[in-house]
Amino acid sequence: MNHKKDIKIVTLSGPSGAGKTRLKEMFLAFPRKYQIIESYTTRKKRGGENGQQSEYVFVSGNTFIQMVEKGHFAWHIQYDGEYYGTLKKSLENGLLSNKISVMILVPDMVATLREQIKALGGVPEKQIESFYISAPEKDLKERMQRRGDSTRSIETRLLLIPLQEKTREELGLITIENPNDKKPSLVFQEMVQTFLNSPQV
Repeated sequence: MNHKKDIKIVTLSGPSGAGKTRLKEMFLAFPRKYQIIESYTTRKKRGGENGQQSEYVFVSGNTFIQMVEKGHFAWHIQYDGEYYGTLKKSLENGLLSNKISVMILVPDMVATLREQIKALGGVPEKQIESFYISAPEKDLKERMQRRGDSTRSIETRLLLIPLQEKTREELGLITIENPNDKKPSLVFQEMVQTFLNSPQV
């Protein structure tokens, strides 16, 4: 894969159940090219997260608060009752690495990422490629049910979609459709083509 030389970070945003984790795993299947930028969270592990390379480090609420107080995070948010945050050091390492770093972010955090990269001396418009993964609501609901989300959690997450779509438009995120009837490999191919110099993956 011959990438545009300046790309350092790829972000994956979108509603719950859009397939962000699956696409992240497809990037990481090429470990010489891609790496994960981990986020810290207080949420519980989902089924299957024990054995795979997760985008999350799972910590207790007390540990998370201590890290906030010590100024470790570039940002932190609360989402669906749990805390999420990304370390300043992780972003610095991403800029210095010869690999492309992959992150899963809620849409409004893309703006914060751009600000942080600029503060670190980077050029966000050249070094960050940001995607919004979308799917029909019925597909999102089916995927969340399949992974064991509660009815209340599913309803709460679906209510967030209009705001996420508004943020996607405001920030100019690249929309990639990922419905149930589309092979994940084709979705991945479509994403990668946007930041390749060569048309061949």
